[in-house]
Amino acid sequence: MNPQYAEFLAAYRVIARLAEVGALLSWDQETCMPPNAVSDRAEQGSTIATEIHAKITDPAFAGLVNGLLQDASLSDEERVNVREAKRDIDKAINVPVSLVERLSQAATFAHEAWKKARAAGDFSLFKDHLQLLIDLKKEEAVCMGHGNRPYACFLDDHEPGCTEAELDRLFTPLRERLPPLIREITRVKRRLRKGFYSHDFSEAAQKGLCEYISDEMGVPRDRSRLDTAVHPFSTSFGQNDVRRTVRYKTNNPFESLYSAMHENGHALYDLNIAPALAQTPAGSAISLGIHESQSRFWENIVGRSRAFFEAYLPDMRRFFKKQLNGLGPADLYALANEVKVSYIRTEADEVTYNMHVILRYDIERALFDGSLALKDAPAEWNRLFEQYLSLKVDRISNGILQDVHWSGASFGYFPTYALGTMAAAQLAAACDKACGGLDTVIREKRLAAIREWLTGNVHRFGRLKTAAQVLRDATGDSLNPEAFFSYIEKKYAGLYGL
Repeated sequence: MNPQYAEFLAAYRVIARLAEVGALLSWDQETCMPPNAVSDRAEQGSTIATEIHAKITDPAFAGLVNGLLQDASLSDEERVNVREAKRDIDKAINVPVSLVERLSQAATFAHEAWKKARAAGDFSLFKDHLQLLIDLKKEEAVCMGHGNRPYACFLDDHEPGCTEAELDRLFTPLRERLPPLIREITRVKRRLRKGFYSHDFSEAAQKGLCEYISDEMGVPRDRSRLDTAVHPFSTSFGQNDVRRTVRYKTNNPFESLYSAMHENGHALYDLNIAPALAQTPAGSAISLGIHESQSRFWENIVGRSRAFFEAYLPDMRRFFKKQLNGLGPADLYALANEVKVSYIRTEADEVTYNMHVILRYDIERALFDGSLALKDAPAEWNRLFEQYLSLKVDRISNGILQDVHWSGASFGYFPTYALGTMAAAQLAAACDKACGGLDTVIREKRLAAIREWLTGNVHRFGRLKTAAQVLRDATGDSLNPEAFFSYIEKKYAGLYGL
């Protein structure tokens, strides 16, 4: 191996390991950190963030990378690693370490404030913390040369190369076609076995089912664990340590089941990136949109299919024998795919989900282009929610306080959920052809075939391919909403007799 390239990999490995430590601190804060530890955690987190920033912007490291950019002897994989490291350097070099430190600490305090505000239903407990994060992110955007359009900077962080113009192109058909479809479906009166939700589904039994389905999906227990959190998430500390979280409602086992399948999709992506890429710049997901396509694929395409209940209802009865008495696959399929306008994004059905995402896109873009003041954001949220989904928000915990993302300064993240939902439908159509019919594979409980197809076409590449390349190579087409509309229109026409 080229000695300079070997030196580069060794230096980057330290940066990657520090990032894993930072992720571990965040996971601990979300799951089990004592409330009074927040000040210490803020300092710990900022220490890690500033150390990573120092190593990425170290002139010696930058010089090494710039030299390798001119090295014609590098392989294609080596060139991608150097290119991705250069991208990281270019993003970090103009941001002063003092701003990195302030952002990290502010996010730690904001997260704890968000939890208190959400529990109390009081936006004022979070407002000043959120305003500080917005101001600091605007300052960061100025440093990055995006002072006039700060939101563009944040989109690129989560979905490299994505622009507001591209999102508007993709979201316009959703804005135009989803509301009338939602109205058409919700006018249909269906008889559902709603008595299902009157039963008690113990947390222990729900966790048992989640663990069983995780096993079926191929999430290895010796490289992952499942915990609880206020807001479900997954995170990775390397290819042998992926953490997933869910939350439980004792009257609705679907929430934990689909949270688990969603987070398992993320986990499988992180676990199945080619081992040779571990702790290199190319050793992580190429974009959050592609990452979300994996979680939405498993949660919706697989988990909400009729074939899934035909295959796994006998197993579900082992955990909920009394509660499932008298219910068949068709009953659970209908319950799991009920279309109804509801407040919570993470509980939304496939048809209404993207409108939740578009609302958040509209709000955060307005906060950063100056057309919306933060003090007016809760009311604007409520106005848009009623406009898009024809429902009045009843309380603020079901409105602007419901999501964790802004408390961590993750602005520009929400659009990737819609991008992932559209990509999942395209990938599903391709996988259906390649595997001889997804319904057949699911019905026969051969989930390994799906996992292996996704690993071969998506996971293993890490950042060796762009998101556009991954999707085009796997599906033969660029990202567009047509596969998504084809999927939901066919599925829900059957469910609702449209």
